[in-house]
Amino acid sequence: MPLKPAYTVSQFLADFAMGRTRFYELVGQGAIRVRKNGNKTIVTGDDAQAFLDSLPVVAPKQAA
Repeated sequence: MPLKPAYTVSQFLADFAMGRTRFYELVGQGAIRVRKNGNKTIVTGDDAQAFLDSLPVVAPKQAA
C-alpha cells in the first residue's frame, strides 16, 4: 500500500489498524510525529514511514 502524503488522525487509525488511545500514547512517547494545521492534527507520509521503519522485525519461528 503506497503511503499518502498526509493522514488525519482518523485516516491514520484506519489505515494502520490502531486505536486512538494507543496512537496518542505513541505520540506522547515521540514514536509518531504529528503536525498541526490550525486545529487539525496530521501525520505526514514521511512520518508514517518513519514510524513503520522503527517497528521491530519479528523473526520467524523455527520448526520444532
